[in-house]
Amino acid sequence: MGRRNLEALSGVEINLQKGKARQCARKVKMKKATSKDWKNKPLPKKRSLIPADRQFTPAEMNRIRQGLIPMEMEEKWFIFFKRNRLYFHRSWTAVCVYVAHFKRRRDGYILHLIEANRNARQYSEKDDAYDAKMFFYILDLLLLGRETPFPSKEGESPDVVPIKQWSQVGKAMLSESKSESKGPAGFMAALDQASKENYLGDPKVVSKLLSDFSAEALRRRASGMDDEEANICDDSQAAAMADIFLGKSPDYAPMIPWNSPGQIDRWLAEECKELKVAAETPERIIANVLTAYLKDMLLFANLAEEDKNWNIDATLGNFTNVMLGISIRDDMLQDDEPTEDDDEH
Repeated sequence: MGRRNLEALSGVEINLQKGKARQCARKVKMKKATSKDWKNKPLPKKRSLIPADRQFTPAEMNRIRQGLIPMEMEEKWFIFFKRNRLYFHRSWTAVCVYVAHFKRRRDGYILHLIEANRNARQYSEKDDAYDAKMFFYILDLLLLGRETPFPSKEGESPDVVPIKQWSQVGKAMLSESKSESKGPAGFMAALDQASKENYLGDPKVVSKLLSDFSAEALRRRASGMDDEEANICDDSQAAAMADIFLGKSPDYAPMIPWNSPGQIDRWLAEECKELKVAAETPERIIANVLTAYLKDMLLFANLAEEDKNWNIDATLGNFTNVMLGISIRDDMLQDDEPTEDDDEH
């Protein structure tokens, strides 16, 4: 319905439409998650067994049993309940990070054990105590809808917390802005940034930037432009995109402090060292990564159709992840065939 037509409706009609929309949204959200609703991998053999002792009422357990099916890219978890166990899977990679065990009691239920992933290729945390805090933070926020403080580590910079929080719960972190506790300045800055257009913490925004970059390079070559001239244009566009990823463009909202010199560039230099992207300036490091991405995309464009699409999609996905601070190495390993270490007991 067009904007003018919507404005022409009476207030009652608008409220009725909004009410119906909310009812539809609730019906979608109320669907109980099952293991078949989203891709998921088993918890690996390398795991920690973390004792727990937290009771839940029958009403709380009803909400927990609903689980969570991600509805968009910014929702980071797929959670489902099966046979008295609650499974937590990362929505992008399908990796199982936690499995929580429940027992029935007369007055409710008790969570008595948390299994935490300790396969370093899939999950980097090693601290059981911190993992227990993180598990309950995610459970309380995403399943029980409770405002709860993010479990930052001792000595951790307040500016790092928003990045970790976005990585863990995505847009759900925005609900905490309603709390009376405003939190550190870095956290509030991240809340403000995440609500803006063209936010560089949004995978869809980053993916589109990369996709448009390679599409433009392909158009230049299809037009018959001289290779040397096309390469010069590629390099110029890579430099302009480097400024975007360093937070210098007013058209894009940076993820604080990730999209700034000394942050994203250092990560890329280390993460992509096999691509030999190291350089003297942050701008040049990022431009070199983008050039390496473009080189792959131009190469794959010449493959047979059946191979081309798969390779292009995989490359776009990998470089989108790395520009967001998600390891390319981890992503590639997670797409491999499962090894013995990745099997369930």
